[in-house]
Amino acid sequence: MIAPNEPLVSSPLLDVSGLPRFGEITPEHVAPAVDTLLAGARATIERIAAAAATPAWENFVLPLAAAQDRLDRAWCQVVHLNAVVNIPALRKSMPY
Repeated sequence: MIAPNEPLVSSPLLDVSGLPRFGEITPEHVAPAVDTLLAGARATIERIAAAAATPAWENFVLPLAAAQDRLDRAWCQVVHLNAVVNIPALRKSMPY
């Protein structure tokens, strides 16, 4: 369980440095990680939309793809865990 004052950066769902840390993921990690990643994706969209530069691969596509990849990576771990370790607490943490 995540303590209320535990830094979110310790969430295994936000660690993209290597392979997923499935053994460390708990249902309490899901909502804070998804909220963080959605906020980051929204901030990226706002930044890109406000940019005066002509859209190009480097300043438009790459930032959007990176934000989506981070969200996809975290969510795919949650979906996988739900498929193999289907427990009520994990199901409850999933919004669908």
